[in-house]
Amino acid sequence: MSFTLDDDAGPRMRILGEPLATNPGPTSNLHAALQLLGALSERYAPSLNRFDAVSDLFLPGEPQGKFSLWFSFIFAPDSREPTLKIYFNPNARGASQAHRLVAEALERLGFPGAFDCVSEYGLTRGNLDRLPFFSLDLEPGPRARVKVYIMHDDAQALDAQRAAEAVEGIDSEHIRRFCESLAGDVSTFSNRPLTTAYDFVEGDGARPSFHTLHLPIRDYVANDSIARQRLLQLLRDRGEDSTLAARAIESVSTRPLDAGPGLISYISLRSGPQQSGTTIYLSSEAYSYKPALAEFAR
Repeated sequence: MSFTLDDDAGPRMRILGEPLATNPGPTSNLHAALQLLGALSERYAPSLNRFDAVSDLFLPGEPQGKFSLWFSFIFAPDSREPTLKIYFNPNARGASQAHRLVAEALERLGFPGAFDCVSEYGLTRGNLDRLPFFSLDLEPGPRARVKVYIMHDDAQALDAQRAAEAVEGIDSEHIRRFCESLAGDVSTFSNRPLTTAYDFVEGDGARPSFHTLHLPIRDYVANDSIARQRLLQLLRDRGEDSTLAARAIESVSTRPLDAGPGLISYISLRSGPQQSGTTIYLSSEAYSYKPALAEFAR
């Protein structure tokens, strides 16, 4: 689950899930996901035009990879019903096809040349930069997003900063400061990778409107007590109210925060020319939690 604090909007909570079949597997899980999508369509009437335009690319008869479809339910205080977001797997036809599928999807959805921009800024290090997700907001209107995600293996803050420069009019230097604020003196993110996301909305050309950097703080702090301290300080430095984040962490924590990392899994920074926002990702820790990371215990 996660919650978002934007400059121009109230907080929003998001719950991410994957439908599993009775006998889980790539193909059976895909069938379960499509059944769920049908049920959600009857209940919430999401906009499926863009889903229908690209689903044949990402949903082969025998999908490959770790997942086929993920769903995100987005809740806002002023709405009684959630909005929906869906995630495709660009590797569903094999990793070698990921670039082709994403490029074709962007073209079909009205963003010609966008993949050239994604490649120029975000896919600059060969096999170290890869495409794990492609997502759509299932809602009508000009602000519904098409998102391209890039994982940066063994990246430095400078690599993430360079990826952010795909968005015109933002100060990419704040990406470096964001990394330093949360990960301290980590120079290379060699555990879980940094992840870039580009938002394309109606009216965009080849360049995205927004950039988001997802930092897996769980792998770069000794424990969640330190993660909490760094998160709250980041929010204060950005002029955001840290009270909500503190309350959210307290509400889901069932163990001492200094016992290990993982409850606070990711923190992301969303940036655009006129606004920005922070998202905090919390793990349910339904199975276990990691012990304290000695390498960061200082």
